[in-house]
Amino acid sequence: MYFRMKYTVMFFILLIISGLHGYAQDTLSLDEAIEVTLKNNFQVRISRQSEQVLQNNADKGVAGMYPTLSATGGASYANNNTKQKFVGQADATTINGASTENYDVSISATYTLFNGFSARRNFERLTVLATQGRTLSRLNIEQAVLSLIQAYYDAAREQDAYVLSLRNLEISKERYERAKAQQEFGQSNKLSVLNAEVDLNTDSITVINNSLNLENAKRNLNFVMGREEADDFALSLGLERFPNWQLEEMMRSARENNVSLLNARENEQLSELDIQIAQSANLPRVDLNADYGFSRLATDAGFLLSNQSIGLTTGFRVSYTIFNGRQRKIQVQNAKINRDISRTQTKELETQIYRDVHNAYATYNTNRNILRVERQNVETAQLNFDRTRDQFTYGQVTSTQFREAQLNLLEAENRLLVAQFNTRVSEVNLLQLSGKLLEEDRDN
Repeated sequence: MYFRMKYTVMFFILLIISGLHGYAQDTLSLDEAIEVTLKNNFQVRISRQSEQVLQNNADKGVAGMYPTLSATGGASYANNNTKQKFVGQADATTINGASTENYDVSISATYTLFNGFSARRNFERLTVLATQGRTLSRLNIEQAVLSLIQAYYDAAREQDAYVLSLRNLEISKERYERAKAQQEFGQSNKLSVLNAEVDLNTDSITVINNSLNLENAKRNLNFVMGREEADDFALSLGLERFPNWQLEEMMRSARENNVSLLNARENEQLSELDIQIAQSANLPRVDLNADYGFSRLATDAGFLLSNQSIGLTTGFRVSYTIFNGRQRKIQVQNAKINRDISRTQTKELETQIYRDVHNAYATYNTNRNILRVERQNVETAQLNFDRTRDQFTYGQVTSTQFREAQLNLLEAENRLLVAQFNTRVSEVNLLQLSGKLLEEDRDN
């Protein structure tokens, strides 16, 4: 009675878990998950906003290539008691309450005609920074998509493991019911029933643990997608396709499209422009200016009772720093050193990517071979289990042999899930290194 009650409670719990996972589930495809991630992922949103700032800065006005135009105006009033004595005048003149009014308004324009090409180089630098902003945004998007794909396949693996454990539980339940029936007809003893029940309870615990793992994997997937907890959903991988990528093509694509390498080359461009900007300080600066204004002064005291002017004033200014403590020379030297550092870093990164692509390519093909063997193992284990199951039905094999065949099949299927996951992740890593990750149509 104790064993029967324990089995009934355990199976009731499993029925609830199975219902929660199987009731009214929407299917979330990988493409849909990627779409949600690109829309909601926090890092993707931040990187796009940062990219927009750099795009806004890539403007000739920000680089100082446009003239500046300003307007000023003012007015003042004074009322004073004044005492004035002029040349040739014996006595001073006293005026109480003498008022003075002053008005002025002007529009001024300044344009740097030449500053050693510094403005042009600054604009080129801002343009490269804008391009680099797109590169860095793409890098963040790639990282987000990579994390999403890994989380999606991890959840899919847990989902399949959960389904396999449910199927395995059904097999154990069938064996348990058969053992009870055989005992009732005197064809087996109590020990066979107890062994079947122990295995049934063990498989029930596996289902519970797999259910927890699946829920955790789905929560992690939701976090990567940047969305709140959603209703339960199922995962759909479709047909698993693992192309036979060619190493030469992946290496060529990596040299041209690897986002980290593109970023390093853009840093080289920036370092070259920094040298030219530093060298521009060795040349003179020429500024043009123009001012159009109106002013009027009116006073009750003095010879000049009023003065008014209106008109245009233009001119230019040439300036050149003859000596500033060798700062210009040192700035050029440091800029050249930084340029050499950027070149060395790019060369190091090229070598590293060359190595990483080779390693990722070898890992991907190794996982494909393992996957092929694991598929054969599942076919063999399934055939062995089917035959053992038939023989167990006719009493030709023991319960222990049946259990061994059952576990061998489950283990082979779980290894196949792991092999599929490892193959997909290694392919994604290879695609990212080669710069193809965002180009691939991931219908599967």
